[in-house]
Amino acid sequence: KLMVDGIHSCFQVLIFFGVLYSMSAWLAFGQLGLAAAGTWITVILGKRLVRMQKDQQRHEGNFRYSLVHLRDHAEPVAFYKGEATEGQCIDDRFGRVCQNWEAVITWQRNVDFFTTGYA
Repeated sequence: KLMVDGIHSCFQVLIFFGVLYSMSAWLAFGQLGLAAAGTWITVILGKRLVRMQKDQQRHEGNFRYSLVHLRDHAEPVAFYKGEATEGQCIDDRFGRVCQNWEAVITWQRNVDFFTTGYA
């Protein structure tokens, strides 16, 4: 299905370019330039989003590790009265998860605004 859709899209672009070129060569090449510029900007914006989503996975993994670590070492933590320290560690890691998630949502919104406005 994906390959058929890709081939269909390529043929549509070629046919559209041919019709546009028959009307005006400047218009046809201008449209290609505009499409290339929009794709390039979207790729640039998307690279940062990919990095932020990778960071989100790392932060979530660190947070889960903290929870499992606390569960596995609950007895020594309680014995040495380390609840406050462990709690602070978990709070810090959860804060990083929330902070990065908010940044991912904001950046995704900005990319969506550009791609929707551009289309």
